[in-house]
Parts: sequence; C-alpha cells; structure tokens
Amino acid sequence: MPIVWRDALSVDRGVIDEDHRHLIDLMNLVESILTEDRTLGDLRKALDRLEVYTCRHFAREEKIMISRHYAKVVDHKALHIGLVEELDDAAKPARGEGESGARVSQVLGEDDIAKLIGLLKHWLIDHIVKEDLRLKAFLA
Repeated sequence: MPIVWRDALSVDRGVIDEDHRHLIDLMNLVESILTEDRTLGDLRKALDRLEVYTCRHFAREEKIMISRHYAKVVDHKALHIGLVEELDDAAKPARGEGESGARVSQVLGEDDIAKLIGLLKHWLIDHIVKEDLRLKAFLA
C-alpha cells in the first residue's frame, strides 16, 4: 500500500516538504516494483534514484538547519547518515548478482523484499514524525 502525503507531515510548506513528497513518490515506486515483481534492473534504477535524492535532500535540510543555527544539527546529521546506511544495507541484495532482466522474485528472497518494504514504510515517515517535525516550530 503506497505512502500518502498528509498535511500532518508538513515541516515548512516549502522546499523540505517538496523534498519529502518526492521521496515518498520514489519510495512508492520502489514498493510498486517489488510488489509487481518487475525486473531487477527497474529496482536497481529506482533504488539509485531514491538514494541520490535522499542524499541531496539531507544535504539541503542540513544546510537550512545550519543557516538557522539549529542547535541539534549535528545529532540530526548523524541520524541522516544512519538512514542512508540502512537504505544501503537493505538494498544490497538487489545490487548483488543477478541479471537486470530477471524478475525481483527470482533474485530476492521474501525476507529481502519484506525488509525493503518495511524500511520504506517506516524509514522516512518515522524520521519526519520523530525528528523533522521538531524543526517546524523552529523554522516558523
């Protein structure tokens, strides 16, 4: 089931929210590739797009926090590093051996697929709710 943007997730009604919406779209794409058993090549491309955009977003968000002198920027950056590592770890089986034209189910086990979907469901949303929403009052 895709993740749906809700106003309750809004941090700044600006660039951070736009990034979060785009990240949700990318996560939904990865999930659809997994659940529709599309090709490993499709999954790899989508994971690469998600990882690249995630790093861009985190850098942009950290720059905003630094420019506003957010006291917890170092801690927040450490959380970002951890999230990127989690994504990389969950994506390793998809980046391993296997022909790009192979179906996801031919290469990834059910545990690998469940780990990726579980990460996508909780990864960004938990981070937004638990951490980024703390920025809302600060950025207002």
